[in-house]
Amino acid sequence: MLWCPLRLPVWRGDGFTPQAPERCGCGCYLDDPVDLVEGRLEAIGVVTTHLHTDEVDVVVLNTAPTALTGRILQTRRVIFDRDPFRRHLFESLALREFFDFRIFEHRLLARRHGNG
Repeated sequence: MLWCPLRLPVWRGDGFTPQAPERCGCGCYLDDPVDLVEGRLEAIGVVTTHLHTDEVDVVVLNTAPTALTGRILQTRRVIFDRDPFRRHLFESLALREFFDFRIFEHRLLARRHGNG
């Protein structure tokens, strides 16, 4: 399954940074028996062929942090889907985890940076 938000925040070592408008970010969900490295490379090949650009960032949603997965799924556009029921199951579980995590994240940031 492959989700493609047109402009998603890219995870870098310093945190979330907005992408340049010409870049595209894609999230993909890989089935269990698929090797993560091979699956990611195949997803990159499919997306670059489909979009006719090499300026693509691909995130494997199976292994991505909860915060990143939730932000990707909130802005998603499905461009390829082999099993819509499995996609829906993954999305609903991941988004519920993200919304629960977001409450904790807001509390932590409010405590760290104050209420203003």
